[in-house]
Amino acid sequence: MKEEPAYDPAKINPAAPVMEIILKAEGNSMADMRYDQKELRVKDGSTIHLTLINEGTDPSMVHNFVLIDEGTADKVGPEGLKAGLEMNYVPKMRQVYVATSLTQPKQKSEVTFPAPLKGTYDFICTYPGHYQKMNGKFIVE
Repeated sequence: MKEEPAYDPAKINPAAPVMEIILKAEGNSMADMRYDQKELRVKDGSTIHLTLINEGTDPSMVHNFVLIDEGTADKVGPEGLKAGLEMNYVPKMRQVYVATSLTQPKQKSEVTFPAPLKGTYDFICTYPGHYQKMNGKFIVE
């Protein structure tokens, strides 16, 4: 018997309510980069449509949004560097649920996914060196 994956980002319920989230990546240096929200709250059973808007102008300020298990940023973040540019610095790990593509300054990227099970998750930017400053809580209630 084949085991189902615990979470499948492609399994979207067409009847589920859609929650629109706009998350902005701000700042033009490693010192001032940040997400504009430290906490995102969504309803259990909903479909999330997240738009990441990169408001930076400096060419080095490339960002993504990666939803991960709570407390695993120090494990997932460094693995992002190993995953490399061709993988958008998103490692293939059990702790990673969903991610946007890399978003260049003054660009946006979008991702649609079903809310994971009720609980608290983390979100980070896995671009090299960013996750320590670019992170927040993703709460499913």
